[in-house]
Amino acid sequence: NHIVNFSSASERKIKEQVQDLNNGMVAQLNENSKIDDSSNMNFVLEKINFFQSKVQKLNQSNKKRIREKNYFNRRFIIPAETTE
Repeated sequence: NHIVNFSSASERKIKEQVQDLNNGMVAQLNENSKIDDSSNMNFVLEKINFFQSKVQKLNQSNKKRIREKNYFNRRFIIPAETTE
């Protein structure tokens, strides 16, 4: 069976966004280690929560996209050859 192949451009974009967010989180954690002030620490925690919620949203939209893609593929599978 030939399965319709969706463009992987959006998948690549999502991966890049997640990578950017991960880099941002790592940078934030590095900043963390230099901080003693608790008010700054709260700011850092807010930033980390923000990054995590963005990653969650990306994951959810990616899962939704994959579900849609699978649904489409199930409905529109093009048989490569008939086996009758």
